[in-house]
Amino acid sequence: MLGQRCHHGATGAVLTTVGTVGIVLGGVLMAHDWKDREMWFERGWGNQP
Repeated sequence: MLGQRCHHGATGAVLTTVGTVGIVLGGVLMAHDWKDREMWFERGWGNQP
């Protein structure tokens, strides 16, 4: 009855959730390291501790 449509809908929901969680965690990590932002785009190896 539901078959492939349910399967594709559930897969889409899971992928959307995983993507959203990834974006949120990326934002949290970026906010955590905001004090180091001047090092983010340094050329070469940089001077990370």
